[in-house]
Amino acid sequence: MEIIWSRSAKETLATVLDYIEEYFDSTVAMKVYNKINNHVDLLVSFPRMGVRDPRFSIDEMEVRYLVNTPNIIYYAIIQDVIVIISVFDARRSPDTISTMVVDFMKQYR
Repeated sequence: MEIIWSRSAKETLATVLDYIEEYFDSTVAMKVYNKINNHVDLLVSFPRMGVRDPRFSIDEMEVRYLVNTPNIIYYAIIQDVIVIISVFDARRSPDTISTMVVDFMKQYR
């Protein structure tokens, strides 16, 4: 399996890390970054370790998420590729999260 980070995932991860660095410090931001990357790296060996989200999964694309407290990592399995859709703080609005996933899915249909 190959892991690809979507543009929106890179942007949302940067937003999360910028926030942490601003309100805490760069050491904490680096720890969070490493924790998220270590979790994502496990997907190569265990692509279905995340929770399947039936709201978004379709035949050709299985959408799942990993809880990496306080963040959630949404990803899609498309054939032999894992695409990271978004990384966001779980305290964000569910509508915002849904919009991100739906926008991603429109690109792949």
